[in-house]
Amino acid sequence: ALAQACVREGTRLVIVNRDTGDMPVTNVSTDNARIGRDVAQLLLRAGYRRIGVVRGNPHVSTAVTRTEAFKATVAASR
Repeated sequence: ALAQACVREGTRLVIVNRDTGDMPVTNVSTDNARIGRDVAQLLLRAGYRRIGVVRGNPHVSTAVTRTEAFKATVAASR
């Protein structure tokens, strides 16, 4: 809501690590899918097979993307 209000007022924004949809802002982010895959591969290479995921807010886009990639990588290893 705040970001949308800023855009309406013409304020230039840089958003960090969030999905901005079609808002006309600059977005700087990490490759969250790769982070999820890399962590899963690290644990799998170390020999772990019974792996759980504990995370916070299920609506935060960075966590969702990381978790989906993590789960897909673990599932593909089976």
